[in-house]
Amino acid sequence: MGIFNNKKLFLFINSNNDEKLEYAIVNGKSIVEKGNCSIDDINEIKNKNSVQCVRVSLFSNLNYFEIADIKSHNKKFLSIASKKYVDNQFVFTEPYILKNKIIKSENGRFKVALSAIQKNDIDAVFSTINKINLPVDYITGYANSILSVSKYIINKNDLTLLWAKNGTEIEIKVVDGNIASREVREYENLESIDTGFSNNDILFLGDLSSKNSDTNLNRLKKAGYKDSDVLEYPELYGLFFMDKDFNFLYDDYKNEINSFKSSKYLLLASVVIFLIFLFLSIGKYVAFNRINKQFIDKKNALLLKQDKIKDKIPNKNEIDNLFKISKLENKFKQEPNVKAFLSWITNITPNSATIEYINIAHKNQKNNGQNDEYNDIQDEQNNTYANKFEAKIVVFIFGSYKITKQKAVDFIKKISQKVAPENSDFEYIKSENRAILKTTLQIDGGDF
Repeated sequence: MGIFNNKKLFLFINSNNDEKLEYAIVNGKSIVEKGNCSIDDINEIKNKNSVQCVRVSLFSNLNYFEIADIKSHNKKFLSIASKKYVDNQFVFTEPYILKNKIIKSENGRFKVALSAIQKNDIDAVFSTINKINLPVDYITGYANSILSVSKYIINKNDLTLLWAKNGTEIEIKVVDGNIASREVREYENLESIDTGFSNNDILFLGDLSSKNSDTNLNRLKKAGYKDSDVLEYPELYGLFFMDKDFNFLYDDYKNEINSFKSSKYLLLASVVIFLIFLFLSIGKYVAFNRINKQFIDKKNALLLKQDKIKDKIPNKNEIDNLFKISKLENKFKQEPNVKAFLSWITNITPNSATIEYINIAHKNQKNNGQNDEYNDIQDEQNNTYANKFEAKIVVFIFGSYKITKQKAVDFIKKISQKVAPENSDFEYIKSENRAILKTTLQIDGGDF
């Protein structure tokens, strides 16, 4: 009976080659079958073993890992602050899914382990899984899966993991028990990989597993595993030890899976209770009807309570609105990113021109020495222009009058595409064969 079956399908999917899969069928804590196959072969393997669900370890070129210090006055907004931090790293050019795990917190500062995967890669996993028609209860980055195995074998917070397979070498640095960084390299043969590490704080994995020290192998044997299983396939074995902080399933999908599991166990409970009542009802049919009615009433009350709870859960539109409000608030409060502004103005500056002077300041400054009525007016103006700034720029353009004039016009046009220039002044000094262009730019805090 499927309700009592606990078999799962573990998959290692490489986003660069999702047609070739590494798989394992597990029952409880035992691996029943493992190997490599195509997605078309998985259906036959799944049906033969009566698999109930899937867990996925995903290799993606855009897996992101970092340990960062994040400032957030409220833990509830840590996810938003973490996403803003990753956005500022300019790692992703397309939408991505970010997960975080708090390592340490103190006075509004959080030391956080971050892991992100491009959304397109997560969608591709679901596209692949849809072909075999099984629910997914866990998706994580391959490095998180490998880390889970190493934590079970080696009780160290700081170590190096070196994994190699099918021409890809991955070096993972672990700090405070979490992934601080990873490097992906290609190799032609195993002999070309540098394995000359001098201490035991390294674990060799995949096709390099035979290079482990006796110390690590003894630790593995004490844990009750065969090195050929765990160390050669950590990307699969790690799925035994799910780290819920790094589950990349979409929230809507997780809710559907949880509802499916609840209904399955509710059905199991109903069957068990029904069998008990049926046995007790022999010769006591009337008593059984009374008890059964009580059970149905309680079940209906529970379902009614469940519906009320669901009504209180905010829907996706409400959550999106909260994010929009937060984004608008952040934009109002923020100051311009000077580094981004300088990069932009440098890129659009004409050839044979130099920037001689730049000054960025608030649009309005607090007035001193004026009467209270004037100060009240200034306070209102300062609130109005809370995130307004002025950038004064002086540029020397070298060449003839005609050339410098045209370059000045083109430069102002490029500036106007992003911000509003004001009070532009062009002066040509014939004796020095150059022009001086002065202009003032009006900048919003959120422009850069």
